[in-house]
Amino acid sequence: QSARSINRRLSCLKSYFRFLKKRGRIEKDPMQKVVAPKTGKRLPVFIQENQIAALFTHIPFPDDYKGQLHRLLLELLYATGIRRSEAAQLKMADIDLERSVLRITGKGNKERLVPVAGYLSDLIVTFLRIRRDAFPGSAEPWLFLNRKGEQISPENIYYIVRKHLSAITTAEQRSPHV
Repeated sequence: QSARSINRRLSCLKSYFRFLKKRGRIEKDPMQKVVAPKTGKRLPVFIQENQIAALFTHIPFPDDYKGQLHRLLLELLYATGIRRSEAAQLKMADIDLERSVLRITGKGNKERLVPVAGYLSDLIVTFLRIRRDAFPGSAEPWLFLNRKGEQISPENIYYIVRKHLSAITTAEQRSPHV
């Protein structure tokens, strides 16, 4: 068995015996001195540049809200490297196209400015127009809305990325992190 599989089982057992000790069912934790095997660091999986080019040239993105939402999300994640949770948290007020930056709120509520390339600014402008037409009078502050007009979830973004990447790449490369 792999070190990862063994560590998963050890973690369960350690938690269980800690629970039993806390509840007074056992006096001594038999897992206390058990050392987990080392696991090697896995190198990240990357999508080749030609695969990304194929995604944006060979897969049609309709001019409706859904099509442009998918396209902008994919372009944004690829071009900026932001996390899917950060994309879901993007607000309209976080966009500064005059300075070509996005204000990203990351882990631990830390803010950072992320530069936006010219072509991405153009996509954002187009998307904002389509969003306004798709959800007239929407008071939602979020840039990306689901079909109900509410804030998109990170899980929804994950689904969108997997759906489109499955057309161009292998199973292990279908995540927003590639």
